[in-house]
Amino acid sequence: MYDLVGMTGHLEIFDALIIGGGHAGLSAALTLYRQNHTCLILDGNQPRNKWKTPLRALPGWEHNDPEKLRETSRRELAQTGLVTIVTRTAHTIEREENGGFRVLDNEDGVWKGRKLLITTGKQDVYPQVPGYQENYPDRIFPCMFTFGYEYLGSNSAGLLAREALSSPHHAAMVVHDAMKFAKGVNVYADGNMQLAEELQVALQETGATVDTRKVRSLRKGERGAQMTIEFENGETVQEDFLVHQPASVVNHDLIDQLGLELDARGDIVTKPPFFHTEVPGVFAAGDCASPFKMVANAQFQGSNAGAGMSRELPTRSLESVLAN
Repeated sequence: MYDLVGMTGHLEIFDALIIGGGHAGLSAALTLYRQNHTCLILDGNQPRNKWKTPLRALPGWEHNDPEKLRETSRRELAQTGLVTIVTRTAHTIEREENGGFRVLDNEDGVWKGRKLLITTGKQDVYPQVPGYQENYPDRIFPCMFTFGYEYLGSNSAGLLAREALSSPHHAAMVVHDAMKFAKGVNVYADGNMQLAEELQVALQETGATVDTRKVRSLRKGERGAQMTIEFENGETVQEDFLVHQPASVVNHDLIDQLGLELDARGDIVTKPPFFHTEVPGVFAAGDCASPFKMVANAQFQGSNAGAGMSRELPTRSLESVLAN
């Protein structure tokens, strides 16, 4: 409906090229069109939420399919006459002598624009623990604000203290979150004795327990989100749900081509409120540029990035706008 089938390029120079058509990219396009700017969205249709976990904590869309929200946004933008959406992925990005950008897509299409917004999200990197990937995120929850309420009253929850949750301070915060839904929380240090000692100190006022046994595998329980943890010594324990945040990585091919800086979490460094990067004309928004990987935050950043690009773009003459 929105794809330009068979197109290998476009003579038009867009005001903005948006790489990624998720919630951040769509919100940026919405903001740009409201200022009479043209933009192209290149979207490979590979959202991070490939499981289509229902939307949560988003007014008006609670429990809805996230694809329904994206489709509604695409349909709105298609009606403006200012937004072009192409179902392809960006392969190469080059800076032109005039300060603009040239993007080559995976079907050798060439696209040009004055500003560039990166909203490519991040890719999860799962721990090498048998049973983890097939149970994430339905039974291994990355965020208690998104998943916890449906399991209010659980007897016991388990937190895997590794990757992002190997920080005692971060683990303590998430334990506090989980305790609002489970009567008890057990924290699994996975054989890391030094971490276990640090966790004991950080969690001493929470009532959570720290388990030092090394995890061998995870498997689905009998009902709901239950998970069984098997340890290296052969012992097992069952939790009503698990909490863990896997590592995640950006699309390094594009990031390296542009020379963008990453922070300690591996997110693109931007400057609020308009989320421009240190590279002139390049903005970033959404999961690839924030520790808060939620739809509402992606929309906020995308909208502000759209406003930032708009204010750096020349104003189209009123005559040309009315003529179209």
